[in-house]
Amino acid sequence: MVLELKNEEDFAVYLAKNSKCVIKFWAPRCVPCKSLTPVIENLSVTYSDTAFISVNVETFPNLSRKYHIYSLPTILFIKDGNVAKQIIGNVDSSKISGVLQDLA
Repeated sequence: MVLELKNEEDFAVYLAKNSKCVIKFWAPRCVPCKSLTPVIENLSVTYSDTAFISVNVETFPNLSRKYHIYSLPTILFIKDGNVAKQIIGNVDSSKISGVLQDLA
């Protein structure tokens, strides 16, 4: 399950509660972001030990700035509270799976 971020306080809680997180930064007008959504949804089922969080950059511009998000979609991989890897653009599930396996 992908958690749709509701407020910035929840973001901090998700990071604190989960040792591994995948964060998808997206915008409603971004076509590649929309095509990445089902990929992320499917991976969230496969990697149930990882928190998957969806962040709308238009709703949460402070998080976009904090993590230096300049292109969409951007996927951040967080391990133990730190950014371990970043992928920019629309990618297939095998690339995301590869990064998740490296983080294990």
